[in-house]
Amino acid sequence: MAEAGNSDALPSSRLGTKEHWDSVYEREVQTFKEIGDQGEVWFGLESAEEMAEWVVDHYGVSSDSAYPTMLDVGCGNAHLLLLLAESGYAPEQLTGIDYSEASIELSKAIIKGHETEEDFSAIKLETVDVIQDDYSRNGTNQFDLVLDKGTFDAIALCPMPENGTPHPSDIYPSRIASLTKSNGGIFLITSCNFTEEELKKRFLTPQTGFEYLENIPRQTFEFGGSVGQTIVTVAFKKK
Repeated sequence: MAEAGNSDALPSSRLGTKEHWDSVYEREVQTFKEIGDQGEVWFGLESAEEMAEWVVDHYGVSSDSAYPTMLDVGCGNAHLLLLLAESGYAPEQLTGIDYSEASIELSKAIIKGHETEEDFSAIKLETVDVIQDDYSRNGTNQFDLVLDKGTFDAIALCPMPENGTPHPSDIYPSRIASLTKSNGGIFLITSCNFTEEELKKRFLTPQTGFEYLENIPRQTFEFGGSVGQTIVTVAFKKK
């Protein structure tokens, strides 16, 4: 586990490079075209389903109320977005971004070929580097709910910049905050590299304006007298 606020606590890894994810998704695009395999779901199906279930429990699904706008940062193969659409949320209110163009290509192909009575083609998918690009468009592009399933974990594994600029994991919390609506917007994050307390220290800062909302209960393990979780999901709310 990394110490909060210490970007070099996690050793850099190929998992933190765009080259790695481009190669992964380029391979998965080809595999999908050949045999229809949609590729790996980061943290497994259960984690995505638990996030979608939390969203339904928190927002509900009703045609009588306005649907919340939702953004999946690092959407991968769009599995989480499809779960939300299948749960009843309006596809036109769902957006996925990823810095890998191949990821977006795969997501579009999967959604186009998704067999369902509903048309999910209105889900918006864009190639965006959340660290480098001003996707919030200076506060005009914000969402009721921002989702992260493993993206911050990968960012924390990025190599340390050589030009003295902040590590991407130190930039990420403020980028997420800029994408989350004030006065009630929610950021829901799933991580295997950080504990709940470490995530709190990363995201509960004056710069983000987040406050702690809750932890999604998950299966725990006990080792050496200490109890913990292999994966943690935490919800933060914008003040």
